[in-house]
Amino acid sequence: MIVKDMMPGFELYQPTQLNDALALLDRYGKDGWKMAGGNDSLSWFKERVKRPKAVIDISGIAVLKGIRETPDGVEIGSLTTLTEIERNPVIRAKYRVLADAARRVASPQIRNTGTIGGNLAQDARCWYYRYGLPCYRAGGNTCFADTPEGVNREHALFDADRCVAVSPSDTAPALVALDDAWDFALVNVAAAIVVNNGVVARSRIACGGVSAVPRRLTVVEEVIQGKPVEEATAKLAGQSAVRGARPLNYNQFKIPLMANLVTRAVRDAA
Repeated sequence: MIVKDMMPGFELYQPTQLNDALALLDRYGKDGWKMAGGNDSLSWFKERVKRPKAVIDISGIAVLKGIRETPDGVEIGSLTTLTEIERNPVIRAKYRVLADAARRVASPQIRNTGTIGGNLAQDARCWYYRYGLPCYRAGGNTCFADTPEGVNREHALFDADRCVAVSPSDTAPALVALDDAWDFALVNVAAAIVVNNGVVARSRIACGGVSAVPRRLTVVEEVIQGKPVEEATAKLAGQSAVRGARPLNYNQFKIPLMANLVTRAVRDAA
């Protein structure tokens, strides 16, 4: 029986300068763990799957925070919180899909501490991997989710290569759609669609929760290009989005869910 009422001990460092944090990471190597908001890190520690000797808390490094408008667009520091992104007037006005994605992450408490860097880089949430089993992702030679008995309700529909875990990030699909690039979304869609005179002029659409990384839906973009934003176009987009999906034993429901979300995204462009 694993006792989970307390975390294993570690040395805690809280540098305020980037160079000091890098020096600490170099000193401890694989025994060091960098932490920002801590929402994902603390789960690893409490489950006792990760046992670092030193934790380097980088949340006090000011140079890694903030949102700055530039001639080329906008720069977002990796330690900027999701709440700041959700509420920033420049993001809301010019990159609404990212503000909307940030607003849908977990709960207000988590968005207040969770960072954009952490949300993008968070590790896979496959149950087998999180429990410390020797799967492909953990360096083993099997995927426990991709078996007849595997618990794979949240796993991949496309591009599975040995490991069938997916990216759990809500903000990553939004950044892919913009050409950058405690419940977790089973499927999410981000769409940046430009409509001129009721017709799709150009678009970038990405889907999360269906592949190991956010999946760019180029087929959908091609299908809707030059077409009027109407119900028939939206339905065609949804049908095209799921073409080639290969569901596992327990995640077939993701196919109609993905199709419906893409349909809705295109319909809402009107």
